[in-house]
Amino acid sequence: MMQPSTSTIISLSLIVTVLLPLLNGDDALLPQRLKILPQICANKDYDIVTAIHKLVQTGRTSKARLVANECVLLLNNAYASSKFSSLIKCCSGSSDIIIEAYKTSKELQHEHEAYLQSIIDNLNKEGSNTTIDSARDSKCVHSETLLAEIEMDPFASNIKDDLYTHGSTIIEQWNACCSYWRSDSSKSKCILDDFCCEIVEGTDHHLILPALREPYIKLKNSNSTEFIEIEQDGLLQLYDVGGVLWPAGYLLGLCLSNPVKCGVEEIFDAINNASRPYLLELGTGVGFAAIALSKTVRDQSNSPLVVATDVSKSALDLTLTNAYKNGVKEMMVAIEVDYRD
Repeated sequence: MMQPSTSTIISLSLIVTVLLPLLNGDDALLPQRLKILPQICANKDYDIVTAIHKLVQTGRTSKARLVANECVLLLNNAYASSKFSSLIKCCSGSSDIIIEAYKTSKELQHEHEAYLQSIIDNLNKEGSNTTIDSARDSKCVHSETLLAEIEMDPFASNIKDDLYTHGSTIIEQWNACCSYWRSDSSKSKCILDDFCCEIVEGTDHHLILPALREPYIKLKNSNSTEFIEIEQDGLLQLYDVGGVLWPAGYLLGLCLSNPVKCGVEEIFDAINNASRPYLLELGTGVGFAAIALSKTVRDQSNSPLVVATDVSKSALDLTLTNAYKNGVKEMMVAIEVDYRD
């Protein structure tokens, strides 16, 4: 396996050190987020680093992300030290090691020309392994409930958490109520039991974007009650810009989910005037805009094909996974393209 450089280990240590204030805590919510690790670690001699490597090399990258995130969650949670000692031992004892194992495994995977095909083959066989873990139901209230409080005090209550909240009460509450890394004993408390975790047009929840640390987020389509679930690399590749959804990508996806409302209804004219239209996106990232467009045009009789392109191999991995997760795999293809060539 490729060995990490000294500079890489130092940078990873800095990442984990910076994130510890939000991750640590006596967290009774932890067990419900351990969806796969108990099964993976059932064999007490299991080497989780080797497991992540094998999962990635066989195209099961979604499962590798889930395993790695659950290990990082465990290793940085005080509640886990006494309750899940065997799982902690299985996770190799260090977040740095887990994150590095995922990154180096992906780098090795990308050296093979057929890496995307291996991911497609696995998705056809097993599907995506990640599911959205929301503690809220569909009747949750949106940020308007916080308006009175925000008008009185618009800034987050815990100044030490400014790195995560940017001083915003909305972001503070989303982190406390909805984040994968949320903790019962976090300094910032979830004050609304029915706070919405989904990002919905017309609310302020888009302020959390880019949700750099989150392994997945859930967004509402502009023209329906349908949600789009997006898997991200998040904390596992913290500085990879193609591995998370950015505000511009979110706004583009909203526009493409309702072109008429957005004022670009000529999209339908272009589609209707072609025998087999191809719709090209440059720089797809995690694929949100391409998925939103695929859902918009899926009932067109001439079978449009959305071509999602990116120079980042990790981004294309996520785009394919998210296309399968959201039921548009037959309408999308992902291709590695550098538009500067």
